[in-house]
Amino acid sequence: MEKTIKLMKKHKKPIFFTTMVWGVRRQGKVLGKLKQSHLEPYPAPEKAAKVLAHLVRYSEYLGVARRK
Repeated sequence: MEKTIKLMKKHKKPIFFTTMVWGVRRQGKVLGKLKQSHLEPYPAPEKAAKVLAHLVRYSEYLGVARRK
């Protein structure tokens, strides 16, 4: 996970993490490391996909990304 976070920062690209863990298990080492890196995992892949779609539309609005 640390390598993934380093790559995200190096290339300045978003990476979306998801977890389907609830309750006490959300306090584990991996989730702690994500939160320490200011990365909150999404509760389901569908939620992460929706956020990514909004990010793409916003990038297009700003002129950063282009539609093909």
